Amino acid sequence: MMALDVYIEGHHAGQMTRSASDTVVFTYLAAYAASGERTPLSLSMPKRTAEHAGVVPQRWIENLLPENEDARVAIASKFDVRATDAYSLLHHIGLDVAGAVQFVPEGQPIERPGELIPWSDKHIAAEIDRLHANPADVDLDSEIGRWSLAGQHGKFALSRVGERWVEPTGTQPSTHIFKVGMNHREHSDVAEFVTMRAAKIMGLSVPGVDLLNFDGRLVVAVERYDRTTSEDAVVRLHQEDFCQALGIGSAQKYESDGGPSMRAVEALLRANVSPAQRERSIAEFARLQAFNMVVANTDAHGKNGSLLMRGPQVRLAPAYDLISAALVWSPKSVWFKGKMAMKFGGDYRLRRLDARTTAKAADDLGVDPEGYSAAVSDFASRVGPALDEALGAAAVAGVDPAVVESLRSRAQEWGERVDGVCGAAQPGAAAELAVVRRRASARLATAMPPARKPETKTERVCNAYIARTRSRCVLPEGHPGSPSKGHRSGR
Repeated sequence: MMALDVYIEGHHAGQMTRSASDTVVFTYLAAYAASGERTPLSLSMPKRTAEHAGVVPQRWIENLLPENEDARVAIASKFDVRATDAYSLLHHIGLDVAGAVQFVPEGQPIERPGELIPWSDKHIAAEIDRLHANPADVDLDSEIGRWSLAGQHGKFALSRVGERWVEPTGTQPSTHIFKVGMNHREHSDVAEFVTMRAAKIMGLSVPGVDLLNFDGRLVVAVERYDRTTSEDAVVRLHQEDFCQALGIGSAQKYESDGGPSMRAVEALLRANVSPAQRERSIAEFARLQAFNMVVANTDAHGKNGSLLMRGPQVRLAPAYDLISAALVWSPKSVWFKGKMAMKFGGDYRLRRLDARTTAKAADDLGVDPEGYSAAVSDFASRVGPALDEALGAAAVAGVDPAVVESLRSRAQEWGERVDGVCGAAQPGAAAELAVVRRRASARLATAMPPARKPETKTERVCNAYIARTRSRCVLPEGHPGSPSKGHRSGR
């Protein structure tokens, strides 16, 4: 298959190829790699090494695409191809992916003429209906299939121009992601909106989020933090999620599956974030983990956290994909049975939240234990009122009053529970969180998994289809436990 030219922030950065043995290779252009002002494709593929081959580039591009295999099949069908792997699909949908990277078939121009196609409320409502009916569906009559949004759930991207919603074509970027919620969990879209708004109320950095109504259909619209407006033009900002930065595949996004831990992410931040932003990013990540714990955001895995990069500068991205399990399930069940995506103080279980686990979490996160204990207590006392305030915004947006009251009852029950366990005597009085000073290199050595053997160009990935996650295995071919229960032959 034809090679892919890789552009970052509009600059030709390198080329991606796939060998006869199916090894994906990314090679930086010499001039791009030599420039200190150019942004790397990934922290897992630094510019100091010209060529990166094997599972790391393979995993990185797989993380750009939907994890849902049905969604990949739908995209492949749109372009009349059979292959559903990332390398093949990026030949067709590589123009508007996450971050500032763009992929085009070798030799093709990156600048392509396009237009902004207006979408009416009726059109958007139809798209919402289609994705509710089948989250993996792709509109075969629209260019909407030309972009890639990672994840498992139904979503689509549009741009906001004045008071209109438009579909960008050519190489023009989208500005908002529309999320329709999980079909198997009623009102999960409202729960996500409420959780995101509560995070903002409590002082966390989150993108703008609205709950919009199109012909009676509600949808969550999230501003893309990897897009900004400059002189009336939309500009792409480069980003990657924690899994990509650590060279981990999407099938291993949960810590229990070998994915990132809080300790590993803190080490990643300490080693790579720019000095001027380092302490702020570490403290913000620690505060986010406190919020995740007290709000029961049980799906805060390694793909639901990212870094923003520009040249040599790196910082923590705003928080996204926040959703309180206590608004979706019974608060009592969530407390006694709920487990976090990353261990908090050495334990996944929510009900283990106490002074001991908080102190251990502070050590993992590289922050002052006393200050972190105060921050967790403060958040525990404030989360209930914050959820209640956010539910008020949901009511204004047009959510059925009965739904609002049902969620308000859950929010109150949950807030009272966590406040009773570890709430602060004086909410809002917690001091600024102090970051502990220590060496980043030693931190990385203990936080990261054992180093793999050096990759070679002949290394192949397993590529078996995993029905449980609806994704393909990106571990090396013949990895321990392969073939194992849950694998079946690729298709």
